[in-house]
Parts: sequence; structure tokens; C-alpha cells
Amino acid sequence: MNPTDQISPNPPGGQQWVTVPCPMCTNQCGLNLCVENGKITQVKGWTEHPRSRGRICVKATQIPANAYHEDRLRHPMIKKKGTWRQISWDEALDTVATKLNEGREKYGPESLGVMLGEPCCMAVETEWFMIWRFCDVFGTPNRFEVADLCGFSTFSGQIATFGYLIEPDVENSDCIILWGTNPPASDIVLAGQVQSALKKGAKLIVIDPRRTYLAQRADVHITPWPGTDGILALAMIHVIISENLYDAEFVENYTHGFDRLAEHVKKYSPEEAARISGVPAEDIRKIARMYATSKSGCIRSYFRTGFLRDGWQNHRSYCILSAITGNVQSPGGELKTGYTQFAPNRPVRLPELMGGVNCVGEDEYPLFKTFMPGFKDGTKVDWSDLVLEQPPQVRKMRNMIIAGANPVVTWPNTARIKEALKKLDFVVVIDPRKSATAEMADIVLPPALHVEKPYMVGYHGIFLSRQVIEPPEGVLTDCQIWSELGRRIGSGEYFPWRTDEEAFDYFFAPMTMKKILEEHPSGFLQYNVFPGERQYRQEGFMTPSGKVELYSERVKQLGHDPLPTYLGPRESPISTPELFKEYPLILNTGHMQVEYWHSQYRELETLRKRVPKPTAEIHSDDAARFRIRNGEPMVIETTTGSLEIESEVTDDIAPGVISIAHGWENALANQLTSDVPADPVSGFPAFTGLLCRVRPVKKGGQPPDQCR
Repeated sequence: MNPTDQISPNPPGGQQWVTVPCPMCTNQCGLNLCVENGKITQVKGWTEHPRSRGRICVKATQIPANAYHEDRLRHPMIKKKGTWRQISWDEALDTVATKLNEGREKYGPESLGVMLGEPCCMAVETEWFMIWRFCDVFGTPNRFEVADLCGFSTFSGQIATFGYLIEPDVENSDCIILWGTNPPASDIVLAGQVQSALKKGAKLIVIDPRRTYLAQRADVHITPWPGTDGILALAMIHVIISENLYDAEFVENYTHGFDRLAEHVKKYSPEEAARISGVPAEDIRKIARMYATSKSGCIRSYFRTGFLRDGWQNHRSYCILSAITGNVQSPGGELKTGYTQFAPNRPVRLPELMGGVNCVGEDEYPLFKTFMPGFKDGTKVDWSDLVLEQPPQVRKMRNMIIAGANPVVTWPNTARIKEALKKLDFVVVIDPRKSATAEMADIVLPPALHVEKPYMVGYHGIFLSRQVIEPPEGVLTDCQIWSELGRRIGSGEYFPWRTDEEAFDYFFAPMTMKKILEEHPSGFLQYNVFPGERQYRQEGFMTPSGKVELYSERVKQLGHDPLPTYLGPRESPISTPELFKEYPLILNTGHMQVEYWHSQYRELETLRKRVPKPTAEIHSDDAARFRIRNGEPMVIETTTGSLEIESEVTDDIAPGVISIAHGWENALANQLTSDVPADPVSGFPAFTGLLCRVRPVKKGGQPPDQCR
């Protein structure tokens, strides 16, 4: 049976296979789902997907368990005097609309804040359109997104340099650098590509304070202090230029600002980088030479090294490394890609209804509107300031809708997030489960899951997903929820759609969902990696100079350094030595676990058996120094907060470093992190490179007397 021939999402009986993008994370691997009597019974990889090629991770196997889990909400819930009770959709939506309109009438449209989470924010999904439009129609500039803590720092750095996005051609590369990323835990497709390249003889360089599975198999594994990636990258550029290892022909013909770059990096010698990063100077020279002299090379950094004071400039540095070595639009190098090849034909946004008010963070951080105007306006990680920094009588932000996000767990500075949520007049959460954030809401609206609705994604290819199964009776999709809210606040002319298909057909007219699926039964429309080698020779680059901008005039006009410059963490052994005496370890938070996606899926039994509890990794030497025993609780403290968590004593982490996976409600890593913007360019916070200290905890919950 050919799964791409199956069309109906709900066959009357028998077995049917439906091709869909995996909804369990943003990798969106191709899947075949088996439907029997209206239920998903099997999950297999779709071998025809050009990127995943049939590979799937353990999360994908749990799609049925996720859809049919007993903890899933199936009706709206309202909290009265601390007690939850079920209500109808009409009561829920009318209550929300009334509260929002009352807030707007009394305090203005800025009384509402809206947060978009990842399930609503995967490239070109209709739900994303709905939320953007709702904010414009309501008139609120207070829109916060998962992108404020995710990849838009990386993406905008690439666009500032190349004019487009890039994707490493790992499988065909002769030298691969994995920089602060662990593919077996975050992207099993990329992990498979690395393994394939290694079998063909590729060299592997891993830059990570943790000795991960691939680090153990690397030709070179270096362990810089968290937060010092920027000076390491600049020192590599220094070596490549000073030793004439750069691609002179590419640099001369296709880059802008090389002479200024060469002068700029003279101060970033390997010896200076060694002093700050802890990586020996000879190791820095070794990896720079290995990368620059390979026939082809690529860098996969992903997002983690963007959560630093110079995080945005870090991604600029990685792009510059690719450019000066000529690893651009070539096999085994960095390929041209893009997430907006399939754009709507009708306007999603209605900025004219905002009355000329800029979105929150747009004035402070104009970077995003400059380089990614179709996706993002500004950024406001420390949105709690809008609630807590003003006296109650003049505070404008009073109400909040949180869609598909769990900021109590995933947003920095947990204590401040909780305080802000408590002080809001009214909080609505759109989530299929009672997350830690949903527990703090006044109303929870449960949306349909991805397999229960048609939708489009565009991360690694434009993929139109069919509805696979019916949602529980009465459950609405995100699109229906936002459309209905739009009508009930009195703006029905902007939200006429009753179904996801109607909304899709409006935005993408003259195309229709039905016609697309007739022409592409699998739902897969196109891959996002552009074919063609060295097209820049005819087309140039999509930058003002038409070249790769090593030196960026646009960045300078925004008030920032046009060349990557190392700032370093605000607190570190170098910048704050006195504080380091009090907090003598360096904290790394947010490493991924393949079983989970941020705060999701820990209620699924199969996944919980694999990783049943949160732990903090600490090197055996540090454990001995601070009398920490493996498997016993310890307290980690930063200048922001403290956390009690079970220790995992290991030699697979650099001495002096503590690392915690995020997403655990019972061990909130973000109790330790600050929401104060660290990066002056992007406004992103620092999730890593923080100073911390540890102490053991007795079984009764108190530290030993001698440790007090």
C-alpha cells in the first residue's frame, strides 16, 4: 500500500497510512501514520522525505500516546477561588472576550499581552497568522514569542552576512564543526548525517563543555568555558587570515570589508583566546587549520551559543568563518536555504489598525525588523517589567493570553515570571494540558493537536499536513479559537473563517488546500535547501553590497559593531574575579534530551522511563571538592536564585562547569537565570556562562552544618 495515495483522514474501517510532518518538535521529520478505525495505531518514518529519509526519534513513536493520554484536557476549564471546574466553549470564549474588551476600554489596547509558543510558531502555520492578526486588530503592541528565546538571533545574523539563511551540507562535508550543539539529543537527522560523513572519512570537531556521544568520536574535542565561544571564533579567524589559509579568490571577489576584518582580529590571538576560554592556544590553531585546509567544511552551531552577551555576533563569526574559507554554496559547505518560499498571497498583518504604535521591543531592538521584517518586529524577553515595574494605578498591561507556551518553566527568571502572572488581572492559557503555567491561569482553553487538524509547516521543507484523526468531541483548533475570539471582541469582519481550511484558502488564494493535496498527495511541496552550486557568481548575494558582508554597514547604522566583537559574560572569572571567589563554578543550562522537547511530553510513560528525573551534571573533581555525592541532592545558587536538584557526578563534563537540562517542572533551571537582556544587539538573555556555587543537602532537606 502506498501511503501517499491515502487521502481521507477518517476511513470507515480497515488500515490506512497518512503522510505527515512529525508534530513532536521543529525537526518535522516525514512520517507515515497508520489509522485504523479512526485511531492512530502505528508510526513509521517516511523514506521519501528529502531530509529525514525515514529517520525518526523516540518522540515520534509516542504520537498515539500523546493524542490519547488521560491527562489531556478535553473541555475549557475556569478557576474560581482556587478550584477548577469545566465550562462550555461559549461561556469560556464569552468570558475571555468580555475581560479583554473591559481591559481595552478602561486601560487601552496595551492592556493585553499575547505570547506565542512553539506549537503556534512553526514557520507558516495558519495559527501564527491568526495570532498576529488578532494583536493588530485588538491594537496591542505587546506580542511576545518563543522566537525571543530561539533561532531568530541565529537567522538574523546569517541574513546580515549573506542576505539569506544557510544550512550545513553535513553529509558531504570533509570537516564538520559541531559548536555547542548535540545532534543525538536535539536533531537525530543531523546526527545521522554526521555519522554518514564520518564513515566517508570526514573530520569532526566538537566544541562543547560536555563530552557527548559525538564528542567521544570526534577528531578534536575542545571544552571552552561557557560564554567564551565568541573569542574562540575570532581567534580562529585570526589564525586563518594570519597564516593565509583563507580562500583569496572568494574573499577578493565576493566579500565586503575583508581588510577591516583582518585588522580587527589582530587583537584576538590564540594566546589571548586561551587566557579567556581555557582552550590551549595550540588547540585553537589546530582546529582553525583543520577546518580551513579541508576540501570542504561546515559549521553547525544551532541556537545555544546565541544566549550570551555576544550571542548575535557569535553567529556572525561562524558565517564569516564559512565565507573566508570559501565554504559557501558548495558541496560540504553552507548551502542557501529559506523558510519563506511559500508565502501567503493576502496580507496577514493589519498594522494600520495599530495606530502607528510599534510592537514592544521594536525601538530597543530594531535588528529583527531590519533583517527579518516578515517574521518579527522586536523582542521583549523581560516582559514582566510591563507588569511589575509600574505602580498598579498606571500599569497598562493587565491581561494576557499564552498560546502553546509554558513560560513558568521555559522563560528566564522563574520567580519574576510567577510574580508577574499573579499580578495580572486575567490570564488565559491555550494548551492541551495543565502545564505549570496553565495552573496559574484563570481560564484554560484546550486546542486540537496537530494530528487533529490540517496545517502547514516550513522549517525543513514546505509540508501541508492532512488532518489524520478527529479531535475529541467539541475541541477546537487554534485557528478556530482565535477566529472565534476575534468575532466575540467585535471584529468579525477580520475573522470570517469557521475552519482551518477556510483560513488557509483565504491567505493562499488562488491556491486551496484541497487542490494542493490533489496535486501533492503526500502533502510535501518542496525542500527548503536551494539547489545549485555557487550561484553567487551570477546572482551575487542579497545584501546591500551584493557580497558577503564581513563588515556590515546596516549593523553599524543600528548602533552596533559592524564586525563581531567579543564582550564576554557580565560575570565570569575574568570580568568579575571577586564574584568568582564567591561563585566558583560556571553554569550551563538548557542542554537537550532527545526524549523531550522543552517542557513537553514528561507525562508520557515510555519517555519518562528512559529519563525519569532531572539531574545536574558535575565533574568528579568538583564533586569531591564540594562534597557532592552522585545521586544525592545538591543546591545550586546563582546571583538570581537557587535550585535543589539531584547530582550526576561524571567525568564527561569539563571541570568547573555545571550543566542542567531545562524543561523540568520539578527542577526549574530558570530559577537560576536572569531575564535581563544580555545581548545588546538581539536582546536575548544569558542562559549559559553564569557563575554559580553548589552545596550538598541532607536527606532532610538541610545542608550539613559545616557547609552553612
